[in-house]
Amino acid sequence: ITQGKLTLQLAPVELTSLLRRSIEVVDRHIEERGQKLSITLETEPIYVVGDTTRLEQAFGNLVNNASKFSPKGGRIDVRVHIDHGEHGAEVVVHIKDKGVGIDPSTLPHVFDLFRQGAATSPHHVSGLGVGLALVRRIAELHGGRVNVSSAGTDQGSEFVVSLPVLATADTELTHH
Repeated sequence: ITQGKLTLQLAPVELTSLLRRSIEVVDRHIEERGQKLSITLETEPIYVVGDTTRLEQAFGNLVNNASKFSPKGGRIDVRVHIDHGEHGAEVVVHIKDKGVGIDPSTLPHVFDLFRQGAATSPHHVSGLGVGLALVRRIAELHGGRVNVSSAGTDQGSEFVVSLPVLATADTELTHH
C-alpha cells in the first residue's frame, strides 16, 4: 500500500454479484452475533471496471467492520444505487451500522494507515489499522472514492463507496 505496488487485474465486473460474494464471506460472523443484515440492490446488473479480488476485499472489509463494531443483535444496512451526479454515472454503495460510531476527532483520520480510534466503547475491537487504508486505496485505484460519516460515539457509522459505472460490459480494457 505505502509503496504504491498494489496491482489490479482489471476487467468488467458485475457489482451486484460481487457484493453478494463479499457479504457471504462475513455472513457467518453476522449470524453468530445475531445481527440483522438488510441488503437493497438495483434490479438491473451494474458493471464497473474492476479487480474482482480487490473489490471483494474492500467490500468484505467494510461489512466485516460493520459487524465487528456493532453490538450483538445490531443492524447493518447495505444499499446500492446509481448516481448521475457531478462525477458522471457512479454506483454508490452505502454500508451503515448502528454500532460504536466514530468519535468526531477520529473521523478525519479513519483512512490513515496504522491509525485506530481510541477504545471509547465497551464494544471496541482493535485491529491493525490497515483495513480502511486499503479500502480507500482500492477505491481510488478503481477511479472511485470512499467517505465516512458518524454522528459520534455509539451513534453508528456509514461508509459510502462510489465507483464509475461501465457503460457496457463489452468495453475493451487495458490491464494495469
